[in-house]
Amino acid sequence: MHHGPVGADYVKEAGTDLYIAGHTHRGGQVFPVKTISCAFFYAYCGGIYDHQGMKVLVSQGIGTFSYQCV
Repeated sequence: MHHGPVGADYVKEAGTDLYIAGHTHRGGQVFPVKTISCAFFYAYCGGIYDHQGMKVLVSQGIGTFSYQCV
């Protein structure tokens, strides 16, 4: 479990099968901010993904967007 959906490669290398994250705040965004925030800052925005065999579950959350992770 992680605050944001960044670093999936490092988590996978550690042998994790399921990576749960949030922080994208996509659920509270309006167009075009929703599209821009996911296109430029997050590979995984909301939903279930497969990252090299590891499941990635991302909650899109609510609220506005302010990118603070590096």
